[in-house]
Amino acid sequence: GTLTRMDLVRGRPGYFEVTTKDGVVTGGTVAAEGDHGLTGIANAVFGGTGPTTVVEVEKRVKVNGVVGVSKFVVNGVTHFDLVPVGVTPAADYDLRRLPRFLFVGAAIMIGISLLWLARPIRRVDVESLQGSETPAGADVFLN
Repeated sequence: GTLTRMDLVRGRPGYFEVTTKDGVVTGGTVAAEGDHGLTGIANAVFGGTGPTTVVEVEKRVKVNGVVGVSKFVVNGVTHFDLVPVGVTPAADYDLRRLPRFLFVGAAIMIGISLLWLARPIRRVDVESLQGSETPAGADVFLN
């Protein structure tokens, strides 16, 4: 069919209309703007299930161009792939939880780094309060 409408949501395809000889095929949803404050970010990272519809468009697809549309469901998420006629859509995977795992993993690594650094910092602080002798090698920084 012919791609007659493509709406973007935050720079990504969100809704489309394709006109075929049998009628109009539509897909996707236009999402309302959400809370972008700290609460909204926390809900996006730790809560919710993510989108229920994903629209993927091949780079060569243009509005008023002839396209092929495929629809399938992966783990409860409806995927629409728009590709030029004759091109096979790429394989899709459910990566909705990946950013959440990356964020939590980075937070754990930062926490470990802070714990690892806390002991030497605490030791230097305690030694400075006790008036102990200068530790070996510290004279390099004092000159």
